Amino acid sequence: MADTLEELTQRVARLEQIIQDRLPQASAAVPRRDWRNSIGKITDDAVTQEIIAEGLRLREEERATVNADPQ
Repeated sequence: MADTLEELTQRVARLEQIIQDRLPQASAAVPRRDWRNSIGKITDDAVTQEIIAEGLRLREEERATVNADPQ
């Protein structure tokens, strides 16, 4: 039993070391999301303009609702 416990302890220690060694590699492999990558992705076609117009309309509607509420 003592041998098995010692073996397990050694195996866990090796696995922990492997994980510790690979963590920096794993985090470096994940690309950072950056809003600047979105620049130029939206086109000026009719559908995009309609979406933008509807979003602006909704914002103005919400502002009017908030400003009208005298709480």
